[in-house]
Amino acid sequence: MQHVVTSANSASGARIFWKTNKFGDAYAEYGTDPNNLNLNTNDIHQALDHHLDLFEVHENGGPASLKPDTVYYFKLKSVNKEDKDNPEEATYDGKFIFEPNGEKLAIQLFDKAFIRGDANFDGKIDLTDPIFVLNALFKGVNSNIFHSCPDASDANDDKRVDISDAIYTLRYLFSGEAQPSAPFPEAGDDPTEDELSCG
Repeated sequence: MQHVVTSANSASGARIFWKTNKFGDAYAEYGTDPNNLNLNTNDIHQALDHHLDLFEVHENGGPASLKPDTVYYFKLKSVNKEDKDNPEEATYDGKFIFEPNGEKLAIQLFDKAFIRGDANFDGKIDLTDPIFVLNALFKGVNSNIFHSCPDASDANDDKRVDISDAIYTLRYLFSGEAQPSAPFPEAGDDPTEDELSCG
């Protein structure tokens, strides 16, 4: 299970995205107590790309808003059923804050590893990454993923994200210039101290 990203689905809920390398059904348990994940949702659909919407539950059983400025803990599970007698499971544990940001509500995900230069979190560096950075910088496209982990977009590791990162990635891909610094080529934490974050 990889590339777990959260975003504000609406003013009241969150959406979690992730990928798996085998087809599977998607499940999530979540709540404000890590020892009691009392809420759950699922998508019984064998897929590689997954997303689930998380809400509180109203007394009448309908969806209710998540609590602002509150840490939510979650456990994701993907179940591959190719072998019906021995289904294969992949799991991921994490947490996020559902917090007010002006008139909008933003999601912050903690403790997320990344590959430097893999701006769009698809697990590799290719032409789509500098395009992703330029679209995020100048058009505001995919801003939830971009702002969730700006460190991944800082391809030249100069402690900021700007057009030079897209140029750096293009030169690495097509001119044989230096590869991005760690974490690369495997996902990991940023060894460089700066104000950028991933989560």
